[in-house]
Amino acid sequence: MNTGNVKNIVTIVIVAILSSVITLFGYNTVTKNNSKGILNSSGSLRQSEYADSFDQDKNVRLANLTTQQGYPDFTEAAAKSVNGVVHVKVKSVSQQQYMNPFDFFFGFGERNTQPREQIGFGSGVIISKDGYIITNNHVVEGATEVTVSLNDNREMTAKVIGADPQTDIALIKIE
Repeated sequence: MNTGNVKNIVTIVIVAILSSVITLFGYNTVTKNNSKGILNSSGSLRQSEYADSFDQDKNVRLANLTTQQGYPDFTEAAAKSVNGVVHVKVKSVSQQQYMNPFDFFFGFGERNTQPREQIGFGSGVIISKDGYIITNNHVVEGATEVTVSLNDNREMTAKVIGADPQTDIALIKIE
């Protein structure tokens, strides 16, 4: 074997060993720091230091979010917020090109366009008592008609107040 090849192999082995030691040290450091505040010694969830800071404020009530199995229980939060979530139905009209099947045999003439109604769906969240709802811009973009269905199955017509395509957020209002 050539001495140059031996030096290369020894260098690669030393670099691999050093990389492994540094990686293991870093992994152990990160996992020890991240495990604080997540699980206690019995393996169940415990409150983080951030949640402990609220104990000083008497106006804030912390909910017990663990079940008997130790999993988070979101039923109370879901029950309180279900009436704030709405179903958004939009209608829009797009122009569809119509191609005559006989154009293939007799030459290509003018392309005919026909309006076509499209229906789309999305969700939104009621953000004020006077009927303002936040939703995604891609849901209401180009809509000619917006209908909002509430949790109690009432349907109401809505109007697009504003939209920002860059952040994909839109504001609609129930009329």
